[in-house]
Amino acid sequence: MARHSRIRRSAKWGGTLAFALIVIAYLTGAYEVRWISQDGARRVSVRSGSIDYGWMHPAFAQFESPENRGFCIRPWLFRPAWWPPVRVYSAWDCFSVYVQLWLPLVCAGVLTAVLWWLDRRRIPPGHCRKCGYDLTGNVSGRCPECGTEVRPPPSGGTAHG
Repeated sequence: MARHSRIRRSAKWGGTLAFALIVIAYLTGAYEVRWISQDGARRVSVRSGSIDYGWMHPAFAQFESPENRGFCIRPWLFRPAWWPPVRVYSAWDCFSVYVQLWLPLVCAGVLTAVLWWLDRRRIPPGHCRKCGYDLTGNVSGRCPECGTEVRPPPSGGTAHG
């Protein structure tokens, strides 16, 4: 049970962080954030509400100027159409995938909202795990509300005489 709740909690907060990062990337649409590998063959960029991954044959990548390689942020004013959400371009010498950021934003938002909704009710210690009834002072081992078998709380330890 503890492992399951830890995984759910990690997924919930990870989804919230992913949602926030996608919103920030979407709002910075006037800029391009780009990384080009040192050999010039691979690139990843976030610009104008989309994320782009591309690969180029190394024979053609040598024409990419060395000063463009690495990480950079620069102004970008081009706005692509919002549909289709995913585009794939392929040829013998290059490959490119464009994903509009609203698609992962919706996916991350819905999944994270479901996880937050599932985790909305926590039963405090000393209450029935099935119905939430307060079991303070109950020594019978059963919930008087729903009849679920419950473990009695551990004794305090010291006796007062």
